[in-house]
Amino acid sequence: MKHRIIGALLATALLATACGRSPEKPITTPAPDKVTTTPVKQPAVSANGETVKAALEQLIDLAQKGDCAAMAPLIALSHTGTPDDYKRSLRYETPTERVMTDKECARLQVLLADLETYSFGDFSQEVESEGEWNIWMVEFKYSNGSTENHAFAFLPQGNGYLLGDID
Repeated sequence: MKHRIIGALLATALLATACGRSPEKPITTPAPDKVTTTPVKQPAVSANGETVKAALEQLIDLAQKGDCAAMAPLIALSHTGTPDDYKRSLRYETPTERVMTDKECARLQVLLADLETYSFGDFSQEVESEGEWNIWMVEFKYSNGSTENHAFAFLPQGNGYLLGDID
């Protein structure tokens, strides 16, 4: 719980900073050539595991570029108390959903700050009330030598997958 509070505070601070920046001063994240994926020996992953991995890599790329608007179609609507929760993606043109998108973007940018490499670990699937969660464990290695493991959970939607949660 303590990590979630600190993460939320960092994401909020980053979002507040980003909102106050002019286009001439974009948020900086590691250059794509500085962040590399390290291959990890892992058991065979089903085809949808590879598709989910591609969706996560796309989100990471967009966060590094600071293209939050492009992330909206890849993030599930959630925590609204409506029947649409986890059933569709965010719509950046809707003001409240733009805020949700920007918060998730900032959250990812905080995770990627000072990132040296990341590697994919285990892939799993769990069926819950929202649907079939497709979960990748990812290890982040930072320039200060520290490492963090995070679970990225996606739900199928149409022909792709939507990010529903990061733990």
